[in-house]
Amino acid sequence: MLPPPTSTITPAIDSVPNADAAASAVPIQPFALVAPWQNGAEIPLLNTCDGDDISPALSWTGVPDNTVELALVVTDDDAGGLFHWIVTSFDPAFGSMLEGQAPQGALQWPNSFGARAWNGPCPPPGTSHTYRFVLHALNQRVDEVAVDTPVDELIDVINVFTQESTTITGTYTR
Repeated sequence: MLPPPTSTITPAIDSVPNADAAASAVPIQPFALVAPWQNGAEIPLLNTCDGDDISPALSWTGVPDNTVELALVVTDDDAGGLFHWIVTSFDPAFGSMLEGQAPQGALQWPNSFGARAWNGPCPPPGTSHTYRFVLHALNQRVDEVAVDTPVDELIDVINVFTQESTTITGTYTR
């Protein structure tokens, strides 16, 4: 009796990974917002009402493809989402914003204090608050929204246009 036939499976050439291509592949960075503090840590005094009250330097990486513009919304989680800064219509290619400045060409919208500017952390004395910085990658332009649009409606528009967002938080205690 003859033994049963055997077969050897040989992978097709196109199914073998190309080691050179894998070695040269650049890892994709996640969409991330970077602040001068670690996520959840204390915001520097300089950026608060007890310091110079200037906006922090921020940078970002991994902006998603098809991002038309970026929007930054800063809120106080412990004050019912009080808006400290709303900045839209800035170019994702910038990669950062300088301390004390909105990006070139950006639109600053009225915050909860009525200012088209940064108003830094300023919780009541004896309390600690958490501040949420959310950077939105938008797939449509916000600059066509009327400048007198109420903040809640503007935030709704930003949320609808957001294809991805990234968040960092900071705390401040007085």
